[in-house]
Amino acid sequence: MKWIVPIAMAWGQTLSLPAIWKEYRFYARTHDLVAGPDGWYGQSEEGVVYRIAAGLQAETLRRGGEWSRYIPAPEGKGWLAWTSVRPLFRRSSQGPVAWVRGAEERPLPGQNWKEAAFTPDGETVVLADGQNLYAYRWATRRLDTLTRLTGLRQAGTTDWLYEEEFGFTRAFEVAPSGRYVAYLTFDNERTPVYPLLFHKLAGPSLGYPEVKPLPYPRVDEPNPLVRLYLHDLETGRQEEVWADTTGGYLPWLSWSPMGDELYFVHLTRTQNRFTLYRYEPEKGKPTAFLSDSTRGFFSWDDRNLLVWRTDQPELFYLASGSAEPEIWRYDYKGRRLAVYRVPGLRRLVGYAAGRLFFLASGKTPLEQRVGYLDVNRRQPQPAWIGTTLPWAESEIAADLLYLRESGFLTPPRETILSARQPTQRLALPDLNKTLPIPAVQVRFVQFPGARQKKRWGYLLLPADFDSTRSYPVVLTFYGGPGSQQVREEFQNLAFFWQVYLTQRGYLVACADGTGTALYPEERFAIYRKLGLLEAEDLAAFVRWLRSRPYVGKVGAFGWSYGGYMALRLAYEAPEGLAAAVAVAPVTDWRLYDSAYTERFMGLASDNAAGYQETALPPADKTLRVPVLLIHGEADDNVHVEHAYQFIERVLRAQPEAPLEWRIFPNQNHGLGRYRYRVYWEMERFFERHLR
Repeated sequence: MKWIVPIAMAWGQTLSLPAIWKEYRFYARTHDLVAGPDGWYGQSEEGVVYRIAAGLQAETLRRGGEWSRYIPAPEGKGWLAWTSVRPLFRRSSQGPVAWVRGAEERPLPGQNWKEAAFTPDGETVVLADGQNLYAYRWATRRLDTLTRLTGLRQAGTTDWLYEEEFGFTRAFEVAPSGRYVAYLTFDNERTPVYPLLFHKLAGPSLGYPEVKPLPYPRVDEPNPLVRLYLHDLETGRQEEVWADTTGGYLPWLSWSPMGDELYFVHLTRTQNRFTLYRYEPEKGKPTAFLSDSTRGFFSWDDRNLLVWRTDQPELFYLASGSAEPEIWRYDYKGRRLAVYRVPGLRRLVGYAAGRLFFLASGKTPLEQRVGYLDVNRRQPQPAWIGTTLPWAESEIAADLLYLRESGFLTPPRETILSARQPTQRLALPDLNKTLPIPAVQVRFVQFPGARQKKRWGYLLLPADFDSTRSYPVVLTFYGGPGSQQVREEFQNLAFFWQVYLTQRGYLVACADGTGTALYPEERFAIYRKLGLLEAEDLAAFVRWLRSRPYVGKVGAFGWSYGGYMALRLAYEAPEGLAAAVAVAPVTDWRLYDSAYTERFMGLASDNAAGYQETALPPADKTLRVPVLLIHGEADDNVHVEHAYQFIERVLRAQPEAPLEWRIFPNQNHGLGRYRYRVYWEMERFFERHLR
């Protein structure tokens, strides 16, 4: 067991639910940094734009109104700035932009720009509005249309499926010469459409709900047809490079930094095999560069599975298809030059100054550190960036490394380092120095999970914890593949809410089971049976908790995948669990999107038994644990149909089942407008059932 007990602070104020979830008074902040061609760019709350370049000094570039988003131009030729944005889905937004150069702030035509990128000379910007691609040239003030798609077809930006499950929104890349634009098109004309319902609840437009169609392929349904094109900015010529006809994916494309060579990945629909192709404009068809396959799945939502070497014609691939991830090094002829093994390797960060940077676990898997390999050495060994806190994250811009470190009880600290000499550092101003951290005790534990496997969890205890008392416990988790909740990182709003519960007389527990990042050697164990093994580990944790003399009744809470786990746990551990709250849960994987579900479950046509066994409620069990089910009616991610179907199935079999539900109108997966109400409902539910 490991204890972390902070020094009690001179802070008489107690936390409150409105202060956390309505007023957001307790929130750790980080700097709003953007990677640029020559370093890191930042913007203060007062609208001051600054740059941190090789000299590791902050240089003020502009004073004025605050921008919602911005992109620095190469060659110091200003910025493209979104003056306001409208959020769309998880990662996307849209709004008007202005090209700022010197004293001139030039608004560009149109009001709905989603993505943009400059040509390397900084004289042209390529823009996407969610349907088509355009090019605007500073000298001519002309906006040229590059594509003319209509209906449910779009160019240059990802559709909902790719944005959500592959983690990117800009689906075009400008060549190093500035001559070519490579872009993806998404054709959803044959994709099934889910009708998102928005009610007119206020104002003069009271009336019938508005239905917004969302192309959303479920398991085994037609995926978007995706094609890769090349546009020549000099001649206007368009060329089709690749067309997927199998229902697979094109989740990654990039130009080589060495010249106009385009690389892209084609991933099979089942996501267990891919090929990286290389294409040179006007020199024939794409050729296979490397391929890999696995008995499990690849997670191409990691945007850094492939990393370029920027000073030599080489690239690095994070090979994760086997038991231990490895780094494979290739030259531009497709020859594998080396294989590197790093203990606890998690992901690649990037390359700079002859060094390949990565993230790996620390002394325990609850910690994370930043390391690098000096690839100019014949047999490079891992070296580590010095940190003072147990959890570190990192990104690279030019030859500068951004480092953010924190602890479970310590808010983030941020530093910019020289990749060449990491001891040369610039500590960024601490935005959280006045953020009060209440006194609380944290105990990281290992408990016996299912199948005699040791699992990690933590307990959050009041500062005045008394082991002779009996406390109700709120058990929280997520549990999705590759996730990690039990870690020594500051968890911000969730941390303050959990501390609030301890001040209300609860203990808070958390655990990670099979398939999560804490047990990388078992990451394929959950393949084709999502939720089953994870729930067994959580049930074992409930039994372990109930064996503690200071633990009273236990309630469970989860959101999204965690909501699915909360419902499954209610059936798995009815003797040990006194209540469960599930927010926006998946209840049947056959209702969820194709890209995520088939990655971990395979096709329903090949795994009918697995889909049936993982569906809720289980066919052979009744609901005995009181459940509160919460969902947003306009959830684009996990549709409210999951909640409705669960309610119908439970009540049809058990008309008097201990099931309550709350459906919030016009709310997406995050339930942002009613976030306070969600936690208010949850607290009262636990008060009724755990006290």
